Amino acid sequence: MMNAENKMLKVMVICNDGRSDAWINLLRSQVSDLYMLKAGRCRKFTPDDPEGLAIPHSQLPKTVNALLFHSSDMKLWENIQVEADYTFEFNTPGTPQPKPGVIPIYRQTFPYFAIKPSDVDELLAFIVTPQQAYPTICQPVLTPDLLSALATLCQGYLVMENNPSIKVCTQPSWWLEGIGLLQQGKLDQYACQEMLMCLKEEWTITKKPDASHDGLDRLLANLLIKQSDSYKVISRSVSSQVVVDAYGNLREALGICIQSDATCMAKFEDYTSGKVPVSIFAIRGSFLATATAIVLAMRSSTERHLLELGAVDALPNTFYKSTLVVAESQVTCLPTLRSQGFSGAILVLSTETFPVLKQKYRVLRFGQGSHDALTIPFTLADLHSKANNLVPIEQENLRLFQNELKAFKHLYERGIIPCLQRLEQPGTDLKLATEEVAIIVEKMKAETPVACHSVITIEDETLQIQHHLRKALHRLERQESLNSTVCYLKAIFEQWYKLVRSAAGENLKLAS
Repeated sequence: MMNAENKMLKVMVICNDGRSDAWINLLRSQVSDLYMLKAGRCRKFTPDDPEGLAIPHSQLPKTVNALLFHSSDMKLWENIQVEADYTFEFNTPGTPQPKPGVIPIYRQTFPYFAIKPSDVDELLAFIVTPQQAYPTICQPVLTPDLLSALATLCQGYLVMENNPSIKVCTQPSWWLEGIGLLQQGKLDQYACQEMLMCLKEEWTITKKPDASHDGLDRLLANLLIKQSDSYKVISRSVSSQVVVDAYGNLREALGICIQSDATCMAKFEDYTSGKVPVSIFAIRGSFLATATAIVLAMRSSTERHLLELGAVDALPNTFYKSTLVVAESQVTCLPTLRSQGFSGAILVLSTETFPVLKQKYRVLRFGQGSHDALTIPFTLADLHSKANNLVPIEQENLRLFQNELKAFKHLYERGIIPCLQRLEQPGTDLKLATEEVAIIVEKMKAETPVACHSVITIEDETLQIQHHLRKALHRLERQESLNSTVCYLKAIFEQWYKLVRSAAGENLKLAS
């Protein structure tokens, strides 16, 4: 039933695919007038007419209270003569780029439509009574990295304490190594300070920032002690009750369901059955990736290593077919590793599902079963299930990816630059040049689809790269202002090249 405060709201949805129907289903009983623009056709919905009525473009309202558009259909939004009090943008992975006057929706919309009725209620309440804070779905998802890491270590401890053959987790050094504070056995003083600052910041963004953290404080007091201006490792063992209390705090703050976590006291063998990687790696920079790697390496026979960003150095032979655990923020390092011959399996820790991550990062699409994602927060049962099913990437797929990394450079250096040079020469055959540009554009879309869907701003116009390219081609075909068109095309190519270089992890190197 429509809330009284929403009875005068007018809302419009612009999207050419099935997501428009998902929005309509959520909105049509909540507002007085709902308009949909899909595949060039308009429909109007009202509470009395939930099926909707086809209307001509001329009957669209001049103003609406809110307008929601799909990033891929930005041109439709730009071309309609409808003003909105609030404009919201959504896309597949939930990562719209900020634009003036547009509020991004940071939620996945395909293949899983992650907008719930409660989200719509909050969105409409914001439209009716504007507030300083945006609705939850319009706020970037913040992932507590350190708190999640500590929760993972707590789970590892609770499982391992039941196994008489493994006692290492009772030592403070195991915990400190698990959050990356020990380097070659020595305590990193700067990292300790950063960790404590991070802990304070992350607690404020948890689901329950006012929840008690006394148990977590006691855990940290069992690991570190501050003497003068430096920190030292405490020598006594960490007790079970301290871990239980700390984990209780973390579980409440992070919203970890007690029912889903009921198996954390299962036998150690339940989590380590099946194949175990010879070695497990993490990249320094994520508390959670580091903690996950050390918990995965619970069997003494499994090596664990932490990689540093820096100059390339000799890596252990086991690295090239090991399992690598990374946070989503570290995925941009993966192309460099693959180009250097790393063929191991990769597990990404993220709030996003793997189908969404694959759309965001092309490197994850190569190799059946070689990549997967673990959704945060997770249990040890989830972790071991994912890790045990991963396999190294096939050499053929590795070569395909390495060839693709080279392809965009070849396209830029052998195709785009000579084409631009010919366009700038006097007496250029514009018909042939336009055909050449069209071929290049098709290669760009085929070889770098993620970059071509990225949104950039040129000449004060914000569009996807592929839409900018289409516009430039149209101007070439009509021979409009050749000099300015060439400058426009050059700007598009430059921004595309910057994006694909970044996606390929250029200038990123790893060392052990």
